[in-house]
Amino acid sequence: NDSICSVLNDGFIECVDAISKKTMFKIDVKIDGANKYEVVRGGMAYFDNRLVFVDAYGQIKLFNSSDGNEIWSTNINYPILSPPLIYRGYIYFISSDNRIFSVDISDGNINWSFQTISENKKNLFTSSPVAFENIIISPFSNGELVAFLYDTGQPVWSENISTISMVSNFDIKDISASPVIENNTIYSLSSNG
Repeated sequence: NDSICSVLNDGFIECVDAISKKTMFKIDVKIDGANKYEVVRGGMAYFDNRLVFVDAYGQIKLFNSSDGNEIWSTNINYPILSPPLIYRGYIYFISSDNRIFSVDISDGNINWSFQTISENKKNLFTSSPVAFENIIISPFSNGELVAFLYDTGQPVWSENISTISMVSNFDIKDISASPVIENNTIYSLSSNG
């Protein structure tokens, strides 16, 4: 679309034409009744003329990226910590209770969710799930990487990549960067190395 969209501190999504630099549209995404909007977590993703927005207020919104019209909106009542991933008709993200959600992009209904053990200590920002050959790989705050079948949520494998040293005071196990996949190898980074 030759446009750049971003979430502004005042609770609006603004999309600007990258060539003319003119604002195409501005969308108010603040929670009803909120005087102040805190942009801390969540994020946006784009695919096929659609813009997905998730935030720390539990909002999930789908917009037409050409005109900013809302297609649907829902709320999961948990803060969403990770940016969304769009893959094969579903939206994936991680909430504050250490749960991955799969939401149908066509109507906003929850397809499946899976929760691991939640950690009290975690990074301010949570990395995003990634997709590879019909598998969703999700990083969690307890240091686990878990792979799921994209459509059913059936766990395929799990690996804890973050260990705590008995001599270290740094006990955050959170995975601090989205996993990267190259040639069937997954690279990931935990907060404690």
